[in-house]
Amino acid sequence: AAIYEKWREEYKAKAIEDYSAVIQLNPKLTSAYVKRGDIFLELERYDESIEDFSEAMALDRNEADAYLG
Repeated sequence: AAIYEKWREEYKAKAIEDYSAVIQLNPKLTSAYVKRGDIFLELERYDESIEDFSEAMALDRNEADAYLG
C-alpha cells in the first residue's frame, strides 16, 4: 500500500506540473484550471483549489465542473 501511495502522490505532483504548463500556454483553457483544482482538492490544498475553480468560473460562467469542484 505504501508503494501505491507514493506513486499516487508523484503522479498528482506531475499532473499539477503538466496542467500548470498547459495554463501557461493557454491561460483561457478553463478545463485545465478545473482539472488542476480537482487535484489540489484531493491533496487538501484548499486555497489553491479555490483559486483554480474561481479562475475557471471567471473565464466561463457556464463551466459547471468549476462549481461542483
